Amino acid sequence: MVRMLPTLVVGLGANPEKSGSFSKGINMKNSFVRTTLAVTAIYLHPSFSQNNINYAGTGQVAHTLNIYKPSGTGPFPVVINYGGQAFSWGDTKSDGGLASSFNAAGIAVVGANLSGGGTGTNLARYPAQIQELKATVRFLRANAAQYNLNPNFIGVTGFSSGAWNTVILATTGDVDEYTIGNTTMKLEGTFGLHHDVSCRVQAGWASAAPTDFSKMDGCGSSINHGAANSPEGNLIGGALATLPNNVQLANPITYVSKDDPPLYLRHGSSDNTVPTCQSELLWAAIKAIDNKKDMNYTPVSGGHAPNTTGILQFFQKAIQNNKEGCLDPKHTKFDPLATYCSKSDCCEASTALLGKSKEALFTIIGKNSLGWNASGGFVLVSSAGQHQLRVLDVNGVEILSISGQGHAKYDLDALHPGVYFVRVATATNSQTRRVLRF
Repeated sequence: MVRMLPTLVVGLGANPEKSGSFSKGINMKNSFVRTTLAVTAIYLHPSFSQNNINYAGTGQVAHTLNIYKPSGTGPFPVVINYGGQAFSWGDTKSDGGLASSFNAAGIAVVGANLSGGGTGTNLARYPAQIQELKATVRFLRANAAQYNLNPNFIGVTGFSSGAWNTVILATTGDVDEYTIGNTTMKLEGTFGLHHDVSCRVQAGWASAAPTDFSKMDGCGSSINHGAANSPEGNLIGGALATLPNNVQLANPITYVSKDDPPLYLRHGSSDNTVPTCQSELLWAAIKAIDNKKDMNYTPVSGGHAPNTTGILQFFQKAIQNNKEGCLDPKHTKFDPLATYCSKSDCCEASTALLGKSKEALFTIIGKNSLGWNASGGFVLVSSAGQHQLRVLDVNGVEILSISGQGHAKYDLDALHPGVYFVRVATATNSQTRRVLRF
């Protein structure tokens, strides 16, 4: 018997640091905030923008973002910008001066807020910040249709603590929770909206990124980063030496893997605010993992300052080379936005079955290369027991789920043209194929 699927319509839900550097002392914070606000005002409307959008449904200003978009029909790839805040609070969701050139190249820029470190209004302890970062990406991806954005490419860039935002987000794309010693943190958590949508980013540019807080004071820093009232101490919740597990859970080096997206690091060679060793440590970890993507570290002359030389070209290259949904057949965790393969035939190789069963759970017939046309497209399930068929779109949103018993044949012609992931699971095995409906 052929089981006909209803016509499927995929809908995207609609839902409505300090600019200069880390502060060299707590008493300098107010002046840095004033400077940041002044810079933000300059860049407020470089192009068509939509402002003060709440990405988490909380109504708090700490959870708002601005979108700076090119004119035209889109959809536009996105780059999120984070300024340097010294892990403190400021309503500084600007484009960072990027929107003019990025918009001209057809790329949207998002300026986003998140909580500062500490306790009180708009302040929170880590891991609140990584949960907010992930919530921002999920919101943009889930509401891409409403804002005329391309959900398949969301990049991120930042300076100083904003660069920490970049690298922690880039390295924890598929990390839900993590344990070090007796400390477990929910990096994804329940904060925000759209938890069925991927929070993975597709590229990152980090300028003067802090990484391993525990090593900052031993690398020639002019600031006591280990103190409880330091920017990092406020973020973590106390003197760093008293919370070593928390420090490592806030360290992007902890999460570095071959699955990470293209990442470009820049750092001033004479930076004594966020010592240059911070990018060097992260770069050493990336090289040790042997990530084959477009990874790079460039030390530049000067101290603690943003460096965006070549940033547009980096993101243009990342957009051009991005192959969403190219799954490594040896990777057991399913993520439709993963770009695990480094070979040129990544997408072709991704049709291989996941899992290690002796015989295939299912086949797709009536197809041409990776896909099937209107003349035929069926899933044949060969398992004798209970099974579940799931179909997901490129954003990881499940658009179909059917439970069945024994051998079955499912007609997929009701699916709209597009890229899908067809997954069949039994009690003991699961297999996934990336397919194209055209």
